Amino acid sequence: MITQAYDDYKRDIENWDWPGLIADLQAQDTSPFEFDQIETESTFIGTVFALAPSGKYYVPYASHNVTDAQIDDDTAFYRALDDVAESQGCFIENGPDPCDILLVREIEND
Repeated sequence: MITQAYDDYKRDIENWDWPGLIADLQAQDTSPFEFDQIETESTFIGTVFALAPSGKYYVPYASHNVTDAQIDDDTAFYRALDDVAESQGCFIENGPDPCDILLVREIEND
């Protein structure tokens, strides 16, 4: 079940406007990480409520508001999102608001 859901989500996510998202990344101000001064560029791609199949925010130790099936669906979605983002040279992280989902790319300085 999770494998089929993963394949479906991956196919859908691959059809997002990735050139547009990458252009949004490049238009943002850079932000150095304080621990090692790695510069990144990031752009908001949506909220957990809009993107996650369950439409819910939860953490593993407090997931009473979702069913096991919803957790499986969300897991498949986030794995697919991570994999597609990685194929674009990016990664996914939460924003200052943990319900925000950001597309992030490290800036390579030569």
